[in-house]
Amino acid sequence: MIRHIPREENGRANTLAQLATVYKTGLTASSAEISDSATKVDKIVKAEVGDWRMPIVTYLKDPGHGADRNIQCLAFQYVLINDELYRRTAEDLLLKCLDSNQAKVSMGEFHEGICGTHQSAPKMKWLLRRVGFYWPSMLADCF
Repeated sequence: MIRHIPREENGRANTLAQLATVYKTGLTASSAEISDSATKVDKIVKAEVGDWRMPIVTYLKDPGHGADRNIQCLAFQYVLINDELYRRTAEDLLLKCLDSNQAKVSMGEFHEGICGTHQSAPKMKWLLRRVGFYWPSMLADCF
């Protein structure tokens, strides 16, 4: 199982990270103990995730089919144009909703510098929205 350990609770990793970035002066490689032991991972399970847009698209195409109440409330923020899902913003702008593959391609283009220099995650999310793209996990995916 992989879990996050805060920096304050993991001094060795913090020291190594600071050595790599030359954050603290006076640190030397000998002040960090490095071990060759590795954690064994028995099995990696890839979770199959469906397209997040499908419940909303299905509801917008046929509102009478009895969708979940959460989907009904969520659907007010979306509009379907030529079988493409768009999210309506507070400013009444339409952002094209991307699936995970399209999102990876668009993030890759931003990381490669096609749309400017390499950006931090919040800035990349802002730029992607400004270009007109949306998916629910934008900020988390940009990290």
